[in-house]
Amino acid sequence: MATRRESRGTAEVRAERNRKSNRAAAGPGSERKGSPRRPGQRVIIIEEKKTGTGLWVLIGIVITLLLLVGGLVIYDIVSKPGTTQQSQVDLSQLEAQVQANPNDIAGLLRLGHAYVDDGGAQKDPGARNQMFTKAQETYQSALKLQANNVDALTHLGVSYFYLGETDKAIAQYDKALAIDPSYAHALFDKANAQRYGNNDYAGAIKTWETFLKQVPADSQDAQNVKAYIEETKRLMSSGAKGPQVPAAP
Repeated sequence: MATRRESRGTAEVRAERNRKSNRAAAGPGSERKGSPRRPGQRVIIIEEKKTGTGLWVLIGIVITLLLLVGGLVIYDIVSKPGTTQQSQVDLSQLEAQVQANPNDIAGLLRLGHAYVDDGGAQKDPGARNQMFTKAQETYQSALKLQANNVDALTHLGVSYFYLGETDKAIAQYDKALAIDPSYAHALFDKANAQRYGNNDYAGAIKTWETFLKQVPADSQDAQNVKAYIEETKRLMSSGAKGPQVPAAP
């Protein structure tokens, strides 16, 4: 019997030692209740979770990129200069701002400039005249608030000119230049009206030459005006009138 008890004790010691060895091999956490964990199973589960998370992250990145690309395409379509949709949006916003604050000179000027730009882009004569008429009314509103605003005076002249009223346009340019003789925009637009509205070649050349004194000699504006002067001089020498197409406002 002693031998059997000893044998049983030896077997129990051996079994306990084996259990401890197995737990040590299994690593931390192997003592928890439940089905035995295979060596490496915890790592596999973590990797599976990482793989799943990585997949969702990848999907999210792809969706984000698609949204960004789509947004850029839509922005490119909507915001191209001269497109009717964008022009209407800008005009509506500016009109609302002026309606909310009718005494804002800067807001009136922005709206007037927008009408001029939109009018210059119109192919339909009726729509074109409508925009320049709105511009004219807007600049007149600005001048009621600030009579000596050279920007408003000059652009009122632009709106008159593109409505076919050259003399009224030149009168507005002269008013602006009486206030600021070096105002390049008024000089440029006056020369346009002289050349293309009245066929006053000599007057246009003189005004353009004054304009050149106000801008950097290497600027694109200066290069353009020098070309206009040379063209006008050739027309003067030949006696031809040349094309009646003014430079863009």
